[in-house]
Amino acid sequence: MFAASASDFGPFLFSIVAILVAAKIGGELAERLKVPSVLGEILAGIAIGPSALNLVDLNDVLTSNSVTILAELGVLLLLLQVGMEMDLAEL
Repeated sequence: MFAASASDFGPFLFSIVAILVAAKIGGELAERLKVPSVLGEILAGIAIGPSALNLVDLNDVLTSNSVTILAELGVLLLLLQVGMEMDLAEL
């Protein structure tokens, strides 16, 4: 079991909040620009990641392995949502 101290939990919590807020803002901006919200969420992730602003430090986040698990769960839920909205007649 993962035993986390308070000092380990702070950067992880900041990373999760930063990811969620950036994704929500990016999604809303994309919808206002009449493009899919997923595109805005992806661009927001690139912006706060190590490619641009480096707000989410991968070394702190990946040591806990929790963000990796949440990211994989998010991909599965996104695929489920896309599959549920897809019309077989359009294929």
